[in-house]
Amino acid sequence: MTSRLASPIRSLPIYASFAGTVIASAPQAFAGGMALTMQNGAHLAHAYAAAASAEDASTVYYNPAGLVLLDRPQFVAAAAHVDLRGRFADGGSTTAGAFPTGGGAGGDVGLARVVPSLYLAVPVRDSWSFGLGVSAPFGLATEYDAGWVGRYHALRSELETINVNPAVAWRASERLSLGAGYNWRRAEATLSNAIDFGLIGFLQGVPGLVPGAADGAVRIQGSDTAGGFNVGALYEVADGARIGVHYRSKTSHRLEGRADFTGVPAPFAPLFADQDAVAPLVLPEIVSVSWFQHLTPSFALMADWSTWKWSRFAELSVDFADPLTPDSSQRHDWRDASIYSLGLRWQSSRHFTWRTGVAYNETPVPDAARRTARIPDSDRVWLGLGLAWNFSSSAKFDLGWAHLFMKDSTVANDDGLGHLLVGDYSLEVDIVSAQLSWGF
Repeated sequence: MTSRLASPIRSLPIYASFAGTVIASAPQAFAGGMALTMQNGAHLAHAYAAAASAEDASTVYYNPAGLVLLDRPQFVAAAAHVDLRGRFADGGSTTAGAFPTGGGAGGDVGLARVVPSLYLAVPVRDSWSFGLGVSAPFGLATEYDAGWVGRYHALRSELETINVNPAVAWRASERLSLGAGYNWRRAEATLSNAIDFGLIGFLQGVPGLVPGAADGAVRIQGSDTAGGFNVGALYEVADGARIGVHYRSKTSHRLEGRADFTGVPAPFAPLFADQDAVAPLVLPEIVSVSWFQHLTPSFALMADWSTWKWSRFAELSVDFADPLTPDSSQRHDWRDASIYSLGLRWQSSRHFTWRTGVAYNETPVPDAARRTARIPDSDRVWLGLGLAWNFSSSAKFDLGWAHLFMKDSTVANDDGLGHLLVGDYSLEVDIVSAQLSWGF
């Protein structure tokens, strides 16, 4: 009996990464496909092409230089309801390279979430303005049925961020405006997956244990706060036409959390004990170039190119508090991803404005081998529509809708622990937004 207890402990370098799987998959849970661009309820209808329009206080987030274009104090409250839906079809997933992995398809992949935001803009002098924004720039919510075929890769993945962004803007000349802000960001994550103790025991020769027949589970919760900055410029190239550039810095987090294990067979208790764990997480910098053009007094055209530097996720290392559990790392090899947006605004009367927009959004996932169950991301096309109602001289209500046509994708992801997830994903997203803007 002693030898059987000692055997898995001597094999820690091989099997300890079971404990780290859920953390090592974290950057995939925070992928570019789940970077939340819906920080404004009106811009959703333009597929977020409207950064250079600077028409309300949310310019704090998209380009703080636009604050000086607002002629009076303004408060904006917005919310977007994001509904991700998806299905997985197994294509021959295996365990230990030989055994078919049993289990269902996982049910509906996505979870619906509300993304809120608040903004305040206050002109201080003719050439100076102050702004404050509270938003959620990154997030994710996916969940699978217990016992599905990819349970060793993911069960639940959830990320929530809060970003507090004070900013100031200065009109440097009649045509040039500059802005800068500080970003305080809080990140919280909850991640879980099953652990195939049957496979571990089978490989160690523990009697009665076979792959897929002795599942346990691990759940990780971690959080951290970090700081960053954003800077922007707007230049009016001609009357009614301006170009904007904006840079939002990365934020480097050190997620400190707790790893809780359930269903651990007695021989593996020394390895899979509840413990603290730490993992670095970099939420990437964003660079944007935007354009706004009045075609006529009633029509305006806008465009935007924004890119996220997701290539920072080459790998993620994990540090476990228990010295018996070796640190682990996992390759990701993500690539930078961009979104290309085009929007049109038509003011049909003093009270009503109509909006529409399209966008092409790249995924940072390079191929099927790097696509994971935590975020089975793919390229997508946005289509947005919206309406603004100016119901008084100081107040406006915006309502927007966007549908994301996501490209069907394949996954062939090896977790490095004996489980190969093979199959196809079909996803779609609908977003509905509402916004109230009040000038005072």
